[in-house]
Amino acid sequence: MSKIAKTLSQLTPFPVASQDKSNVRMPVNSHENNPCNKYKDSVGVAVHNINECSKKKHNYRFLQQYGAACSDSQELYNAFLSQNCGSPWCDYAAMNYNSWQQMYKDGCRKGRL
Repeated sequence: MSKIAKTLSQLTPFPVASQDKSNVRMPVNSHENNPCNKYKDSVGVAVHNINECSKKKHNYRFLQQYGAACSDSQELYNAFLSQNCGSPWCDYAAMNYNSWQQMYKDGCRKGRL
């Protein structure tokens, strides 16, 4: 599990580390040493958290509890952008969107989300 997933597990409502990755696919041109691969599981969570942090930036208690997670999310997202990982991540997401959607539907039906 990535550092960002551990840090943000309470902040985000999405399962991060417990996802079944058996049906997750990577684009054909993806390589193990591609620097963008490290963001595939965490950038979506980071974006979600940045949005939540932005909404609650005037809530002292929230920032006291989650300020470090907000900062970590922003740092991860900035690195993602600076390494030009948007296009590879979109390819990855496009290949997996339907299975992710089904996973969340199943989770809702089973009361896990």
